Amino acid sequence: MDSNVFNESEDPKSDNTAAFGPEVALWMRPLGTRLSGKVGAQYLYFQEYDNQRSWNTANEARWEIPLARLTPFIAGSYVNSSDRQGYEIDSRARRHDDSYTVGSSLAFTGKTSIVASFTRANAEYDDEESLGDLQLARALNRREDLTKVQLRYALTPLTTFVVDTDFGRDRFKNTDLRNADSLRIMPGFELKPAALISGRVFVGYRRFEPLNENLPEYNGVAAAVDAAYIRNSTRFQARVERDVEYSFQPLRPFYALTDVGLTVTQRMLTSWELVGRGAHQRLAYQRLSAGGTAEDAGKPDVGYVVGAGV
Repeated sequence: MDSNVFNESEDPKSDNTAAFGPEVALWMRPLGTRLSGKVGAQYLYFQEYDNQRSWNTANEARWEIPLARLTPFIAGSYVNSSDRQGYEIDSRARRHDDSYTVGSSLAFTGKTSIVASFTRANAEYDDEESLGDLQLARALNRREDLTKVQLRYALTPLTTFVVDTDFGRDRFKNTDLRNADSLRIMPGFELKPAALISGRVFVGYRRFEPLNENLPEYNGVAAAVDAAYIRNSTRFQARVERDVEYSFQPLRPFYALTDVGLTVTQRMLTSWELVGRGAHQRLAYQRLSAGGTAEDAGKPDVGYVVGAGV
């Protein structure tokens, strides 16, 4: 039961809802190569508000050709979804995302390798999708090019030290206000599930440079943390994200996002678990004034999430 289907501050509407869909993960080794992929579909059902019903699909594939020290690869993805997108757009707007990646890894030693890749991605909203009087396609449809170089060193069988460096180039299809170039350097660790702490922990530096001279640059800390720790029958999972995100608002084209969350799972007997979670989001905007000058947008938007389950 969704108590506020349209996220309205006044007179919220409620409805019964359900989601159902299959997903298939596959791994193959044709002619000594490695092919992996995932294909999934989901039907989102609402009992009363049938305009919220939708079919969603998410698909991805990766093909690797292992040679002596070199492993070239290609990858691709396609998502067609009307789920709520991100932290700012809370309507179920239909969006199409597709991407392809080409790259290769090169092993220098048994512990050290380098991975280089290029990704081109497209993000497009349907023309009829809007929030208020603002058309999402006009504001946010874009092409993203990402060149990535990654240095990897296996410290232990369970822990890998990684330095991620990527150069981004975002170009919007209907407006040049948000066009930007960026640099991100993210050292961190990848930790396998058997390690004391598992997951990914990356903290580094982000330089975000809009091409519009009336928008300010962002230079600061970036973070991508999704790590878990198990103590006896309790599992703690922490998530931290710090980065720059685009906004659909014409006078506030982007914001610095800080998202911090914690999930605690307590095993009860042998078959049951209790789950509690909490999160805090902070969206710090930069505003483009009517006079064409950049200035601080004042008090940031703040969100909280609390939840429980069994």
